Amino acid sequence: MTELLTISEIRRRAQDGFISARVHAQVESTSPKATREGKPYCEIGLADACDRMTLRVWDNHPDYKTCCALQEGDFIEIDGEFAQHQQFGLEAKTWKSRTLTSDEIASLLAGPPELRVKQATDFLFIDQTVAAISDPRLRGICQLFLKDFGDRFRRTAAARNYHHARRGGLVEHTAQMMRVALGLCRELPLAKIADGGEHAGLGKSRAAIGRLPPAFAPSDCVAPRRDAAWLAGLSQDAGSDGAALHR
Repeated sequence: MTELLTISEIRRRAQDGFISARVHAQVESTSPKATREGKPYCEIGLADACDRMTLRVWDNHPDYKTCCALQEGDFIEIDGEFAQHQQFGLEAKTWKSRTLTSDEIASLLAGPPELRVKQATDFLFIDQTVAAISDPRLRGICQLFLKDFGDRFRRTAAARNYHHARRGGLVEHTAQMMRVALGLCRELPLAKIADGGEHAGLGKSRAAIGRLPPAFAPSDCVAPRRDAAWLAGLSQDAGSDGAALHR
């Protein structure tokens, strides 16, 4: 049996030539197409926890009809040879496909071990910093969010295509922005954090900062700035449109 690799690992190894491997992925899109000469083929967008690739299935391939019937959200294995094309990127050459089992789907959605550790660490950081917020109102808002939406929060992407566009990416990005905001609030008053929000990736949370109660208006008090920074980080992408590997 060929080695099971992620899309990123296959892409990296294919830089040196053809590689035989298996990859598990979720179908992001399917589109029937044709060449300039009218030869039909199906273009399938595939994604795993960290990367994406395009699978082109020609009409003479044994799995052509099966692949054309795939729906967005299906899970499949591609087992075959892969190569890095100068124009089209990572491509599968001689290959076969099959539907993933429920256990394989669960493993794919969880991501590779190193990513699971990172996301668990980031979520623990978020939980601990929220618990350390001094104001009971802000702490309560954040803890209520984690209680009601924690599971969905941990499996949602931060964006569809731009950054952290993977299952659990929102946890990574939120922890990142909370660390940035916490670092900024040690150096800048709250007003400057808000004014510079776009440059720090905090633009989406400016409105939340601007509506803080009077007790949390810009001042020289460290705690309000710190609490607001943590709230900013937690709410920064609460309205994210990300859905990569989202179930």
